[in-house]
Amino acid sequence: DVCSSDLDPERVAFDSWLDAEKQCFRTNRRLELEATTGLYSVAPSIICDTQRKISQILGPVNYDSIARLCRFGNGATRDKKRGTTHAEKTCRPSVTISALPLVCITLAGDDYMGQLVGGLRELNYLEDNRMVMVPKKAKTRRPIAAEPTLNSFVQQGIGRYMRSRLLTFGVNLSDQTINQRLASRALADGFATIDLSSASDTLCVNLVKLLLPREWFELLFSVRCTHTKYKNRRYLLSKFSSMGNAFTFELESLIFFCLVHSAAEHKDAISVYGDDIIIKDPIVTGK
Repeated sequence: DVCSSDLDPERVAFDSWLDAEKQCFRTNRRLELEATTGLYSVAPSIICDTQRKISQILGPVNYDSIARLCRFGNGATRDKKRGTTHAEKTCRPSVTISALPLVCITLAGDDYMGQLVGGLRELNYLEDNRMVMVPKKAKTRRPIAAEPTLNSFVQQGIGRYMRSRLLTFGVNLSDQTINQRLASRALADGFATIDLSSASDTLCVNLVKLLLPREWFELLFSVRCTHTKYKNRRYLLSKFSSMGNAFTFELESLIFFCLVHSAAEHKDAISVYGDDIIIKDPIVTGK
């Protein structure tokens, strides 16, 4: 019923989430076919340049640096409520089987955390995250994913490491005012602003697989959830990761920055903050 759904912000948000999943499913199938045939719908030069730029920014996976940056966030996890103390999060924490190798690498270098978490038999093994609806606007909500506790722990390390790598290439994800200042003067200075809709929800698995180096794709894939649970139903995810995953913001910023960098004429005039993109616009400047 259209009228009833319009009055139900959570239903509106879920319908939008489901539409994004269907879009990701279709894109995954298309990219799989294109990878098989080599006939891409995007110029191969753009894809190659983007792959090269991403590889340059990320460099090889540095497990030691990532491990030092792992920590618990303040939000809810798959089995712990928001506001739960860090000590409580180490009590039989949830984790996916695929994330165990990185979790073990991380905890092996931290005797204190290793003792708090305990042995492998004391973990709570899950294979899905939990969809949570948080306030956004009067007519809709924002769906985010509450990830398994130890997945979230190592996702924090990956996200922080990616953020530090982006900073060395001029992308500062710790200062949103850069984009805000540029946006306020966009027309006068000849910049175009691009604000994508449902950006993180439409970042599909095969796009990430296409653009990231293999070792980075496999690392990120190992600590993501393949399913999400919402109102006692489980959904197989076609998106790579959603908001709530601690590296989603950095991952989408990385991909959008490198795509724009590969396609833009003015490569030194790009600013990216998540899905908020600002570029030099030749139409505005006439140059």
